[in-house]
Amino acid sequence: EGVVNLTASHSPFTDDGFKFSPGHGGAADKAITDEISQLANDAVEHKWREYDNAQENGLITEIDRKDAVQKYIYEYIIPELKRQGAWDDIVNYIKANPEFQVVLDPMQGTAVEYMRAVYGEIAKAASREFFTMIHTNNNDPDFREVNGEPRPDGEKSNQALVETVRSRPNTVGILSDGD
Repeated sequence: EGVVNLTASHSPFTDDGFKFSPGHGGAADKAITDEISQLANDAVEHKWREYDNAQENGLITEIDRKDAVQKYIYEYIIPELKRQGAWDDIVNYIKANPEFQVVLDPMQGTAVEYMRAVYGEIAKAASREFFTMIHTNNNDPDFREVNGEPRPDGEKSNQALVETVRSRPNTVGILSDGD
């Protein structure tokens, strides 16, 4: 179980490639990536279709970002947090600790609208704004806001978040990978 991203990841956008992420959402371990590489290297035939043809034949369905946010955040993440009881715990903590703040850094990546939606709903439920976001321009293929390093372990890219959190008491910082 997992997902395939067609992404350049932390490389220039011209180096688009295949990235597999397991169902847990983290990085695939070496055994998995080695197996995928071996299968690709052993393949003797590669089938492909033009994008338009695949779309016309129902193999690809595009959904816009608004619908993706709706399905993922409002129809999956929030209901799951509520089902597990975590939603109330989070909201009650924020209400009980008015000094608590969060700085979100989606690193100019795909998480911008998702983070904005889920934390915005938490803020509504808690009746207060408790978060700020930095590095939200996800229309910049050069990732200039994060020094060209849209990854949490980048020394230059996470510096703004670290400095912001250090300068604010009772603040937590949350980074997400650019893709």
